[in-house]
Amino acid sequence: MGLEPNEVSLISIVSACTEMTAFFEGNYIHGLTIKTGLIIEIKVVNSLINMYGKLGYLDIARRLFDAMPKPNLVSWNSIIMVLVQNGVYNEALEVFKLMKRIDIKLDQATMVSLLQGCGDIGVTKLAEVVHRYILSAGLDENITIAIAVLSIYAKLGRLDASCVLFREMKTPDRIAWTAMGMLTSHSGLAKELKRYFEIMYSVYGVEHRLDHYSCMVDLLGQLACLKDAYELIKRMPMGPNHGVWGALLNACRICNNVELGKEVAERLFSLDPSDRRNYVMLSSIYAAAGHWASKSFTKEDSNVIHFVGIQVPISRKPRQSGRRIVRIGVNLSKDSDSVDDLALAYLNAIHHHCSSKKRT
Repeated sequence: MGLEPNEVSLISIVSACTEMTAFFEGNYIHGLTIKTGLIIEIKVVNSLINMYGKLGYLDIARRLFDAMPKPNLVSWNSIIMVLVQNGVYNEALEVFKLMKRIDIKLDQATMVSLLQGCGDIGVTKLAEVVHRYILSAGLDENITIAIAVLSIYAKLGRLDASCVLFREMKTPDRIAWTAMGMLTSHSGLAKELKRYFEIMYSVYGVEHRLDHYSCMVDLLGQLACLKDAYELIKRMPMGPNHGVWGALLNACRICNNVELGKEVAERLFSLDPSDRRNYVMLSSIYAAAGHWASKSFTKEDSNVIHFVGIQVPISRKPRQSGRRIVRIGVNLSKDSDSVDDLALAYLNAIHHHCSSKKRT
């Protein structure tokens, strides 16, 4: 006697078919739900709507929804998201308006997911309709929904609307600050970016943390404001960590600033000399600037390695007294397949030397 599938097992299989984009297998499970009578279960139908919609079979998803005698909130949310994901924006608007006419109350999860869908595909009209509903329903006081609205306008490039929403927020959190930072950065507004960072503390009393500084340095770097980014780090009340310096080093890479890049890399090497990413990034900065000459590093003792002129500390004491010099030359031609080969060659040499020290 075989085991009969139940609601839970069928929903799990449908979900797996969705993730694997397995239409034929999912369609077979759909037939099985009809055969077993589980097609009347609302959770099963919701999972099928989601599957067909994500796989691009919008007509089947819509027929399933229309055949439901009493769709629940998840059903309504699923069909709207399916319509949005498939680019049928006007139809999604009509379904949304129908929900309002028959007084379907949307909750926080529904609104946030709907807004995220709008932002992902850039549907300004639908986003504005949803926003008006949020205001009329008094949901704008919900910080999660408010941030979702702010984020979607940021994604859509609506600086005016985002600024108004941001100023109206009573307690903007880190996500809200990041969204505004990204928007002003993408809009090329360095002054606005710095102003919002300042009022974060002066107006809202939000203490600047290391991740805030890291984000600001990264955004200023994208705007090619290296001097401003470096000055911001100098004014930090706490010591900058690898995340802050790493953001500035990446900015130096974007702007091809060798001099500052070397200085920043030295800071990073002192914090963590074993992090390969910093060597690779610095080598990329040198290569992009046309510094293709033969380079080498020297290990003058067991505690220091010279990497393109920078002393890199090694946390290992020498076993023997006296000065020992190890020289390893690395050449990289301009026709090399990867500018990262130089850094990797250095690192392999360093690791090889350290490994040999352990064996001796």
